[in-house]
Amino acid sequence: MSAPSQIVVPRLPWEGGRKQMLAALVIGVVSLVLWFVSMRMTSTERAVYSWLWALLFWITPCLGAIGWICAFNAAKAKWIILPRRTLELIGGTVGIFAVLFVFVAMFMRDIYPWMRPEAFDEEARRLFEHRHKWMNQGMWFGRAILYFLIWIGLAERLHRWSLAQDTADLPENTAKAWTLSPAALPFLGFAISFAAFDWLMSLNVTFFSSMFGLYVIAGCAMSAMAVWILVTIAVKTPINGHHLHSMGKLMFAFNCFWAYTAFCQFMLIWIADIPDETPWHHMRIWSDWRYVGYFQIVFHFVLPFIILLSRGLKFDKRKLGFMAVWLLIAHAVDTYWIVMPQLTPDGPHFGITDLFAFLGVGGIAIGFFIFRMRGKNLVPIGDPFLPVSLEYRP
Repeated sequence: MSAPSQIVVPRLPWEGGRKQMLAALVIGVVSLVLWFVSMRMTSTERAVYSWLWALLFWITPCLGAIGWICAFNAAKAKWIILPRRTLELIGGTVGIFAVLFVFVAMFMRDIYPWMRPEAFDEEARRLFEHRHKWMNQGMWFGRAILYFLIWIGLAERLHRWSLAQDTADLPENTAKAWTLSPAALPFLGFAISFAAFDWLMSLNVTFFSSMFGLYVIAGCAMSAMAVWILVTIAVKTPINGHHLHSMGKLMFAFNCFWAYTAFCQFMLIWIADIPDETPWHHMRIWSDWRYVGYFQIVFHFVLPFIILLSRGLKFDKRKLGFMAVWLLIAHAVDTYWIVMPQLTPDGPHFGITDLFAFLGVGGIAIGFFIFRMRGKNLVPIGDPFLPVSLEYRP
């Protein structure tokens, strides 16, 4: 099967992005230093909340990318092979977050209430004591290490199998990926869900939601697809319009899924009316945070839903890229809405520590991502099903 004449597969490793990598790393390191300085100017609590928000926003596309790779392999999808390498590299960036997460671990006492039970009333202390076997510092650290081992191990294994095919005839690596991925999906899903419980849900003393993990996973899937579209366009991966159209459909579908999980969480908590659960939504509805909620309804769901219904838009790189940026901005607002109300329950107060944390985490993550891209083939030229992907027509 021959490749379509209009698609030329690059056979040499990608050597671009050097200036962008250095610029991102400089911005990241300088912002990290300024974040430390701002901690002295404001408070440690405020700075760590900002860092947690930035970490959540930037890590979610990486986790979503690992999930997409596993899902595509589980389905034995062949159309994604042509642009797959960039998706693998997005997922492979998760390793740098194990380093950046150290700052949350260092200052966790300042943001997690179960770390300082003496500051709360007797009822809250009894609750902390009841949960102590699960929510204690040692167990929290142990689970965090386990989460990163699952994410990094899975991302690196799948990427290395794929990379090895570029220089050797190894069709068995595809079979290995197709076997490992469906088996790994439950572990990946549980790791993301429990990380959401440990790192985000436990910011609140009593809040519990069985939908919360799925809500975070939906954001991971949507943001990963948006980042994948932008990177694929930026590095000029030689895809055809049908690849782009399918990627746009998946971004559209999982943005709808995000809205579904957000609504279901709200509906279940509202119907149950359990006093321990309702304060989470109460502070987001009966304060100035409600305007952030209105923003999400309109700009994270309603308008993208209407716009992305267009079939022609999803064939246009410029327009689909614009919508990917739009949804990533909305995702940043959503993650801010998850983390920050516990710090400022009266409403949003975007501060300088938020900016420095966002640029610090983002700059280092983007620099590391470009560093990993350099010197690698951005098309898996040795994959046995690459010719099928080249002629993709759904």
